[in-house]
Amino acid sequence: TNLGNLTADANLAAAQEFDTSAVPTTVSIKNGGGIRDSVGTVDSTTGFRGPTAANPDAGKLAGQVSDLDIENALRFNNTLSVVTITAEQVKLLLEHAVAATAAGATPGQFAQVGGIRFSFDTAGAPLVSTGSANGIATFTGGTRVRNAAIVDAAGNVIDVLAQNGTVVGDPARLVRVVTLGFL
Repeated sequence: TNLGNLTADANLAAAQEFDTSAVPTTVSIKNGGGIRDSVGTVDSTTGFRGPTAANPDAGKLAGQVSDLDIENALRFNNTLSVVTITAEQVKLLLEHAVAATAAGATPGQFAQVGGIRFSFDTAGAPLVSTGSANGIATFTGGTRVRNAAIVDAAGNVIDVLAQNGTVVGDPARLVRVVTLGFL
C-alpha cells in the first residue's frame, strides 16, 4: 500500500539518521499486517474510499490527517531494529513476503518496503520452510521473486540484487536493513 511503503520510507530515514555502521542502511522491510486501519473513510455500502472525516472538536477539517489517524493505522507503535544480512537473505525475505500471495489474497506478511523495488510472479513456487538443520532454517521453493534492486531516495538503482529470479553478483555481499523490532 502507499501508506505501508510511506511508513517503510520513514523507518529507513530514521535508521539512516542514527546508524553509524560501516555498511549504510539502504533497505526497509516491514509487514503489511502492521497497518491496522485506513487513513480516510470507506463507505460501508459501496466500498468507495474518501477523505478523512472532519473532527470539529479537534479543529480537524475533512481531508486533513491527524495524529490519531496515524496512531490508529499504525496501532502497534513498533520499535525498529537494524540488521546486516546478505543479498541472498534479502531475496529470501522477499520470497517469504510473497509466499502466501494468491488471487484475492494478500496476507499480512506481504512486505511494505523502502529503498528497494522488486517484482514477483505468483506462478513461481512459494518459499516453504522445511525446518532447521544445526540451528539454521532450511527452505524449499522460493522462485516467485523475479527482480529486486536497491534504490536511492530519487529511485535510482544503486545495486541489483536479483534478475530473472537469480541473485546477481556476490550473494554474500552485505545489505543493512531496518525492520520492525518484533520481526
